[in-house]
This record gives sequence, C-alpha cells and structure tokens, in this order.
Amino acid sequence: MWRFLVVFLFTSHCFAQEVPNHTWKIVIKDSLSADRNFELVNQTLKTNGFSIESKDLSNKSVRSSMKQIDNSSITYFFKFEIRDGVIEVAGELNPNTAIYINGVKTQSTFITIENWGGRFTEVFNKMNDFALKLRGSHTYIFD
Repeated sequence: MWRFLVVFLFTSHCFAQEVPNHTWKIVIKDSLSADRNFELVNQTLKTNGFSIESKDLSNKSVRSSMKQIDNSSITYFFKFEIRDGVIEVAGELNPNTAIYINGVKTQSTFITIENWGGRFTEVFNKMNDFALKLRGSHTYIFD
C-alpha cells in the first residue's frame, strides 16, 4: 500500500508542476543527441499542425510558422534552441492591435511569450502544452 502512495505522490508532483508567473522559457532535459532532438522538434511541430518557418541544422535551431489564437488577433510563433540532452523552447507573440497616441496610429510589435495573465497567458499555455509533448524533465525559466 505504501508503495502505491509513494508512486502516486511522485507522479502527481511530476505532472502537476505549477508554472511560475513571468515564465518565458521552458528547458527540456533528456538523454537524446542534438541531432535526434532536432528531428524530434521538427516532427512534433509537423504532427501538431505547425509548419517550419526556418531551421538551421548547423546551429540546431528551429522557428515554427505563425499561428493565430482563435477568436483573437494575437499571432505567435515558437523558437527552439537544441543541444545534446537539451531543448529550449521560447517564442514571441504580436497582439496585432493599433494604439492611437495624439491621433497617430502605432502598430504593436512582437514581444516575448510570457506567463503573466490575460490573453497572453493563453499563448503561453499553448507553448507549455507543446513543450510537454517533448519528453524529458521540464524546467521553467522566469524573471
């Protein structure tokens, strides 16, 4: 009985990790080579409806295509830096809103995807959900 309880608590802790506020990068540690992780990221992107905007085989970096949040003007993309045993996931979003200052229209620009509330957390959750599809131990980087 106690073994079941230990296993249950351990697996609950592993899958229920709370994401800190202001998280902007997710680091996945595994035992795969950089080449294998590069293939894994590319395949996982394709399997989950992303196309690949750019990839650099020599630097082991990948950028996904742009996606749009449903019922929103927000667009986003993910960036991956890959090494032996490590995949780093970050991204950028653009709220695509116009701001008028003294009658002058300014367009929004891309900002870092970060877990800090509102519709922007929805984009972060999409990045986190994607990162969780990549097996390994996940660490959240935040300010």
